[in-house]
This record gives sequence, structure tokens and C-alpha cells, in this order.
Amino acid sequence: MATNINYAFVSFVSTVGGPLLKVENDATLTDTRIHGVHATGVGTFTINDIVDGTSTTKIKFVNTTANDAAQIYIEDFGVRFDGVVNVSVPTTASTVAVQYG
Repeated sequence: MATNINYAFVSFVSTVGGPLLKVENDATLTDTRIHGVHATGVGTFTINDIVDGTSTTKIKFVNTTANDAAQIYIEDFGVRFDGVVNVSVPTTASTVAVQYG
């Protein structure tokens, strides 16, 4: 199965959470499948989708040391997200980028 893989990233300095933005045009990422995640920072990361005001956690992981850099690859069809894809990070120095398509 051929698929176009694109990239999105977090662009904010708040740990409360915010949308992933597409690299090609800075538009909010919505209605897609995530195939991979790269993250740096120490603590718990969550990736949710928001549909009709309801947030559902779809991916959650923890980096335990400053040397951790999570590289998560999801086989086959990836994880389906409906609505806006939102990320919460543990610190303002944390980074998250995803491959989607």
C-alpha cells in the first residue's frame, strides 16, 4: 500500500497543549493517521484528538531522562485521529514531531 508521508510539529511554549501544525503550510493537523512520533523532553507526552469538544488520548508515552529521545514507529495503518490532533508536553523545552498520512 503506497501512502504519502508528511510531517507535522508542535509550535508553542505551553505545556497545556496545542495543535500539531503541518510543515508545508502551518495548518492545523486534522483527520489523519499518525505513523511515527519523534519527541524530546523529560516526562509524559500525550497525543489526543478533539471531536465536538471531547478529547480522547490516542498515544501516550514517557521519556525518563534528558538523554531520551523517543522514536516511535507504528506499523501497518498507524493510529487514526478524527478531528484536531492535539499534543500535551511535559515542559516548555519539549519537542514533538510526527509523520502522518
